[in-house]
Amino acid sequence: MGSVHSVAWENRENTPVGATCSTATWATAPLQMPQPCRSMWLVVCFACVAVGISEVQGAAVVTGSQPWNIKGQVLVLDVGSLKFQGNHPTSPPITKPDDCRSYCMQTRNCSGWTFCNSTSGCGSGCKAYAALRPKLQIASNGNPTTPQPDWYKLNTINTFGPWGSTAGCKTECDRTYSRCGPAEQWPYGMCSLKMLVNASEPQFYSQIQGEGWVSGWVSIPPQCKGISPRACQRCLASDNLTECLKCANRATQGTTLLASVVAPSYQLANADGCATCFSGQTSQTGKCMECLYENKPCAVCALQTPSSGSQRMDVTACINCTTRYGAHFSGPCTSCAGLAATAGAVTKCMACVARASKVACDSTIYPAGCWNPTAAGGTVCSTCVTSASDYESCVNCVERKPYTDDCVNCASFADTTKQSKCYHCNKKAGSPTTGCSDCLNYIREASGVDQCYQCLMNSKTTAEGKQWCFGCQNWCNSYETRGQCNQCLTTNHSNYVDACVCK
Repeated sequence: MGSVHSVAWENRENTPVGATCSTATWATAPLQMPQPCRSMWLVVCFACVAVGISEVQGAAVVTGSQPWNIKGQVLVLDVGSLKFQGNHPTSPPITKPDDCRSYCMQTRNCSGWTFCNSTSGCGSGCKAYAALRPKLQIASNGNPTTPQPDWYKLNTINTFGPWGSTAGCKTECDRTYSRCGPAEQWPYGMCSLKMLVNASEPQFYSQIQGEGWVSGWVSIPPQCKGISPRACQRCLASDNLTECLKCANRATQGTTLLASVVAPSYQLANADGCATCFSGQTSQTGKCMECLYENKPCAVCALQTPSSGSQRMDVTACINCTTRYGAHFSGPCTSCAGLAATAGAVTKCMACVARASKVACDSTIYPAGCWNPTAAGGTVCSTCVTSASDYESCVNCVERKPYTDDCVNCASFADTTKQSKCYHCNKKAGSPTTGCSDCLNYIREASGVDQCYQCLMNSKTTAEGKQWCFGCQNWCNSYETRGQCNQCLTTNHSNYVDACVCK
């Protein structure tokens, strides 16, 4: 195959400390290699893919691609048309072959994929195919933006879905565009998932260049049967391949074909999280698996991008956090647990979450006036640990009512004096707005910054008026007129802009 390569690679200085990966080791099947060596094989395999080499000799997960239409049983005719994309979509949701490949990687039983990569359409035969297999229909009395419940029972989806520019054959019109209908070509952006007879020896319908197709294949070892190629790939890099595969098989049970393909390609499935449970990142392997099996809030702790070095995650701390506070706190729990590379940082961050949890809310209005851990405030505690020069001032800001997003904004100032001044302003202002950091960040004159701060910290300035202290600095041209504007904000008005702006 033109894009498949075999690469011999010997271990030298790249061997992990404590690992014995001799040349003889590389000659064995990867599933029989010591775990460090197996992990190194995968690293080499991924690196080869990055530079266009699709196969590494002996690698357990093998992928490749060619500019043709690959043969195989259709699992999903078109991924993109199964997702609602708005009332008037103008372009396909999947625009790259690599994205189509990603959907195959996350789908159980998928061993091949085909993508129409030509804006003029691809191949032929679409019109006759679609006539025999009408597209999926939305219930007239149901939600027009969500799949029908019975679609989740389908083991194959060999018809177009109802949504988007790929929901049918390429359209052709007459010269006046007064009459349009389906053409013979398949639509640009169509992503089909297939099950091949033998992914190790892929076959193609034709090898004619210029039909617009790009196809690929994914070959996984027999041990991975029943799980997605991605879950297999992650387990191969885990510390305990056998137990990880058992976990992935159990976590896959009950997963439907439609659920796999409507999920974003970047979103990990529960079976993918098994590798985290056996990665050495948690001392609670049993609890970690339970989170995945029962789809508990703590499952999010295992469904993170593989981490190491400065991005290492304390999965145990994350599980404990989400178990205590629930799914509402998944953002703070995962962001704090991601600080494991720095000694003491996770403990410090979790202490912030514990204090902030006492004033947490689920309000989505602006300004909320309380801490919503699912919104932008989800990373505020980790910011207090990593960015604030005065951790205590930052946490005091987070746990104070009314809450303000300025708790994060103040920590963004590299100058410790500015941070301190910003937090002092917020404490005195007692306002949910971001006025304090705005004053310090956007006003260049020191006198203007002080005037803006005095407006915010003035107990006579109305709560709503404090939202316009920074505005007075923009509306008015002199120190005196800005002072008059600030004074105006101490009185209630139905419209502060009309009442207080300098004329």
